Amino acid sequence: MPPTPTGRRTDRCPGRAAAREFGPACLRITGLLIAATLLHASPGLGQETPIRTDLMTQVSEIRFRFVESRSFTDADLHSRIALTERGRFVGLRNFISFLPMIDPVGDHPFDPIELQRDVVRLRHFYRNAGFLYPRISYDLRLDPEDNLIDITFVIDEGPPILLKAVQDSGIGSAGHPDLPDEVAAQWRRSRSRIVPEIGSRLNLYDFPRVEAASIAWFRDNGYPFARVETSPAIDTAARSYTLVLHVDTGPRSRIGTINVTGEESVRPRIILRELPFSTGDYYSSGKMLEGRREILSLGLFRRAIVTIPEGTLPADTIPLSVEVSEGPARVIGGSGGFDSRGGLTLQAEWLHRNFTGDARTFSVSGLAQTGVWATERIPEILYRGAITLTQPYVFHRRLSLVFGPYIEFRDDYRDRSKGLGFTTNLIYQVDPLRSVALRYTISDRKIEEARFGEYTSGAIDILTLLSNLAKGTRVLKNSLAAQVSYGSLDDISVPREGYLLRPNAEVTFLPSLNSVEYFRFDLPVYAFYPLNDQFGFASRLTVGSILPFGKGLPQGDETTTEKFLQLRDVVFTAGGPEDVRGWGARLLGPKFPDIRVTSLSPDTTVAVDGYIPLGGLSRMTFSCEFRMPFPGLGQAGGIAVYFDGARVWNAKPEFKSIGAWGDEDKFFYGTGLGVLYRLPFGTFRLDLGYKLNPSFQDLREASDVVKALDEGTPLSDIPVYNSKRYHVHFSISVTF
Repeated sequence: MPPTPTGRRTDRCPGRAAAREFGPACLRITGLLIAATLLHASPGLGQETPIRTDLMTQVSEIRFRFVESRSFTDADLHSRIALTERGRFVGLRNFISFLPMIDPVGDHPFDPIELQRDVVRLRHFYRNAGFLYPRISYDLRLDPEDNLIDITFVIDEGPPILLKAVQDSGIGSAGHPDLPDEVAAQWRRSRSRIVPEIGSRLNLYDFPRVEAASIAWFRDNGYPFARVETSPAIDTAARSYTLVLHVDTGPRSRIGTINVTGEESVRPRIILRELPFSTGDYYSSGKMLEGRREILSLGLFRRAIVTIPEGTLPADTIPLSVEVSEGPARVIGGSGGFDSRGGLTLQAEWLHRNFTGDARTFSVSGLAQTGVWATERIPEILYRGAITLTQPYVFHRRLSLVFGPYIEFRDDYRDRSKGLGFTTNLIYQVDPLRSVALRYTISDRKIEEARFGEYTSGAIDILTLLSNLAKGTRVLKNSLAAQVSYGSLDDISVPREGYLLRPNAEVTFLPSLNSVEYFRFDLPVYAFYPLNDQFGFASRLTVGSILPFGKGLPQGDETTTEKFLQLRDVVFTAGGPEDVRGWGARLLGPKFPDIRVTSLSPDTTVAVDGYIPLGGLSRMTFSCEFRMPFPGLGQAGGIAVYFDGARVWNAKPEFKSIGAWGDEDKFFYGTGLGVLYRLPFGTFRLDLGYKLNPSFQDLREASDVVKALDEGTPLSDIPVYNSKRYHVHFSISVTF
């Protein structure tokens, strides 16, 4: 029979003198008290009526109650104790445990000895976190019928120890005589960002971070052998402490010889030119990491190490070693996935990563967005092949050139067409989130069938519609574009904190090589903010506009419709899985019934199936998303609750008639719920969106709208389907 705990137990380390020693003596006294309590538990020691448990008693729930202040979350405290709880919804969790990654509730036995140890663990945790006199007790409540016990830890944190000052030891606190003046000034400015703020609570768990950040700063400023240790000088009477940094900088070193090893097909100078430093520069650990990243970005090396050779002694000049390991020069790769817009998608690529030497990359790639199993009424089918050559070094290690031809066939909401073209990209990249790119494009597209038309509040004229389909239209494009990326994210793939701006602009030039002329700009802004360790907030805002000029405006007998058709590759749309999720792909705002006309003499068949997005020359969108973990799925699963909105319209007078319906160019709003799950081979995502203020066409079948307009019946008689307020988006990404 295990020891019998009582309904309430309080442990406090006696003696202010022991507390001043910050723990060791107090822990020894605590251990003796616990041993005495467990061995001699009886009502005669002042305890309450014993609670009778056995080996089968399970912990139902563990709670934390605070007497006054509260500095930590339940999750923080749960991670510091050994006892675990069954939690809530036991039956439901056991019922769905057959699902992948969901475990049954399992065994959570109650152990009174472990309970006493947990009290010590919590007290030790609080002392290391700056509370010298915490009072930790517990309440127990037993359900004898189900043999379940609830534990409530009662915590009185007591007054915290606060930071009063920060001192340097070893390099001097007045002017840093051991450092050059410019380095000393930089250190004083940087130190304020590394150490805790004056007045913050003592936290011994934060000291390793301060040491590591300080060492990194010195090693990034020429001191490769720097060492830093921290210690708190505590004044218990004043409830304050002084943080002392013990710094041993060692000599400030310059880079001597740089030796490259492990290269096979690439000359050493190709590797050395990727380094952001050279012989004679001061040592910088940050630049060494940047050099490693630049070498790996060539794609030819599986491994790259830039380091000081082992056994190097501190000196004013030190050697560096660059060790690389080449991967295969020729690689075949591919990926696959699915989304509701493009259906089953496959992509393959053949790479030669040292084409003609000097780490150039030659690639042949193919994309097949098949539309198979797509849930949107108008699948976006695309087949594309491209040949690309990448020159990684153009006058500077951060400047690269990517160019090559492409050919494609598409069958989507815009048209069925074939195109070929040539693109050239000049890219200046600092890191994955900071870059500037200039892109030149020349292309020729042959439109076999354009999906477009217009109608008014009267009947539809099929002959007029057919004349606007512009079969056989040739669209030429010759443009120059610029894109800037700038931001800071804690995690590029799944960001929780940071921001990202990606403005881009495009302008056509040389009228003889363009069917339409325009200037286009788009400004997307993303922001991420963590609310705590589990919950976060994400937002997005985009604004953009197209300004047609010259051949971008109707010329002679050209109609607005024909000219707008030629702009459909660049017009803005909204709606879809990465946009306003209450709408189908690109179907928020101006749209038109998808009218398919088949002429089989002597009969002409007209079929209507859904809507075709028209888009507009101006767009504004936003999204606010609250993210949280999915219960029972750990870090792999997540839930998102969002509120989206967008407006797509034509501000230029010449194109205001495009779209016909007066309520299609206003702001539309949607909300919904999304679920995602990250698998080793990709990410699964399911979104359910809801339209808050749908347009006239959003809740009506396109065929009913066409029929009413054609027959002249009142539009108010067209049936309304409120189920159309909902839209489901599904996607899964796979890489192989």
